[in-house]
Amino acid sequence: MTGENHLSPYRESYGANIRKKYFQPKAPLTGDIDRSIKLAKNLYLYELVEKSFIRPEEKNLFTYVPMHVKIPEMFQLLRDALGKPITVTSFFRSERHEFHEGRSGTSQHTHGKAIDLTGVGLVDLIQEAVDTKNDLYHKLRNMGVRGIGIYKTKNFVHLDFRENIWNDFTLWTGDDDKEKKNESLSLKVIGFVVATVFIVVGGIRALFKRKKR
Repeated sequence: MTGENHLSPYRESYGANIRKKYFQPKAPLTGDIDRSIKLAKNLYLYELVEKSFIRPEEKNLFTYVPMHVKIPEMFQLLRDALGKPITVTSFFRSERHEFHEGRSGTSQHTHGKAIDLTGVGLVDLIQEAVDTKNDLYHKLRNMGVRGIGIYKTKNFVHLDFRENIWNDFTLWTGDDDKEKKNESLSLKVIGFVVATVFIVVGGIRALFKRKKR
């Protein structure tokens, strides 16, 4: 950071599967984005850059987007399955932007692990995959997708590559007014394990007390 007009939009470090995708070789940002850089058959780098959100004071140091390595592959999988164009509505967001919007700053978007997409029939495609556990669902899971949000009212889906201890995924649905997050199986398992540990520890303590008597 070199001044209030040169604040970094980036975290100090990102995960092992995050790559820096440069759209401009060096700061300050001139506004010229190379629109020829292809990430997948139907996805260009500029599409991610133009749907990244940072604060005005961060623009001078905004030269790349941090991106999970599997995002282009996931995008193309969905594009091929849908057979219609898919549009990126939100990709990278800086922590400072999230704070300004009244959010926690912990979103997977701030880690380069999340993407929001829209397209005719895309919400229904993802909903069906989740409901039926079909081939698309298993391909997404095997690819590493661990977070899925379905927003029918706003007509977009959120997918991310969050890290989950039990390798499970979190599913939620939302609308204009609220977001319902369904507890994933992994969290339920964790809760069960913790409760079991407390019961076992309590039993052992009680046993020792009896022996001391």
